[in-house]
Amino acid sequence: MQRRQFIQTMAALAAGSTISSRVMAATPDQPRFLLVFLRGGYDASHLLVPVSSSFYYEARPTIAVAKPSDKPDSAIALNTDWGLHPALRDSMYPLFQRGEVSFIPFAGTEDLSRSHFETQDSIEMGQALNGSRNFHSGFLNRLAAVIQPNQAMQCMSFTDQLPVIFQGDAKVANLALKNPAKMQIDQRQTSLIQNMYQKDRLHEAVTEGFNVRAEVLRELQEEMNSANRNAISTKGFALEAQRIARLMREKYALGFIDIGGWDTHVDQGAGKGALANKFEELGKGLQTFREFNERRLSPAMATCRTTSARLEAILDRVGRTTMLLSTRVNVTREKQNQQVLKSMDRRATMQLRLQQTVEGLSVAAISYYIVGLVGYAAKGIKASGRDINLDLVTAWSIPVVIGLVAFGLYRFRRAIEMDDDK
Repeated sequence: MQRRQFIQTMAALAAGSTISSRVMAATPDQPRFLLVFLRGGYDASHLLVPVSSSFYYEARPTIAVAKPSDKPDSAIALNTDWGLHPALRDSMYPLFQRGEVSFIPFAGTEDLSRSHFETQDSIEMGQALNGSRNFHSGFLNRLAAVIQPNQAMQCMSFTDQLPVIFQGDAKVANLALKNPAKMQIDQRQTSLIQNMYQKDRLHEAVTEGFNVRAEVLRELQEEMNSANRNAISTKGFALEAQRIARLMREKYALGFIDIGGWDTHVDQGAGKGALANKFEELGKGLQTFREFNERRLSPAMATCRTTSARLEAILDRVGRTTMLLSTRVNVTREKQNQQVLKSMDRRATMQLRLQQTVEGLSVAAISYYIVGLVGYAAKGIKASGRDINLDLVTAWSIPVVIGLVAFGLYRFRRAIEMDDDK
């Protein structure tokens, strides 16, 4: 083994040391993100076809995908402007119909160098083109630091070497899935390397790196053995997507895989051809990734739906019980209000009667004093020499005085009532 190759291998293993069995895996409720990178620059206008563009069909007289029609090699209409390549009819199009897949046209960079290598580096770094470029700072590595700034995020690059997109301060493990059963370092070499670093400060990192690699390879080997019994092929992106889905579902929250061979200069074809075949394989792989996660998560999803239905039923019963209790409280309150109103009505009636009684007594008392004044006035008249009968004058003055007093009190009460109405 060359020293440079050994150092590179150790760096990759040390990078994975933070994602060991001692570190908790990604929580089940944590979202997962897998970036599938198509190396070589695939023809985007072949996958997402601008069916409403006359320029597209003028510029591609022989390889343009036909407009949507009943023919099997024609584009699949997504809307009035865009269509999907027919090779994705059975894989990606059903997901699009269910709202599980979205296509974003005109997404790219300002890199006009026409170099596949420079453009891929620009995408992986995610840095401005007109400034200094740091090849040791990939945007997925920075994303991991932003999502979980206070702890290491569970990340895995399913590649031979750690790509530019995952370069950075955050520690990321990498492992190729093309031939997972074949180890570049056997058990004897592993023991020698561990003994070499027995008293070195890198001993822990080297040991952890080997543990991560052994653990992942063991799980992948078990998956391959199971697949062989069910006559599942070990080749192709579909199988790799299934393994990736299993690993990400159980451990990793952020993943990356790149697929090569998209630089189709010859035999690209239209509805059929080399690129159509790659689209079909890509669609099957992505569909496998989705179906594997759905199949593994369907019991949990069913439990969630059942729990949600039970909670809704409980909330409905609680709501009805609350409404019933509220109705009973309102009825009891109305009865109490009616009793209070009846009591107030009785009191008002009693006060009115008492007031009428007081008014009657007031009329009698005022009349008595006025009649007495009339009697004194009659006595004065008689003393002046007039011949009048005092008893007769007093008797005739009584009804007149009572009437005048009663009429005065009535007018006074009416004036007060009118002021209250205003």
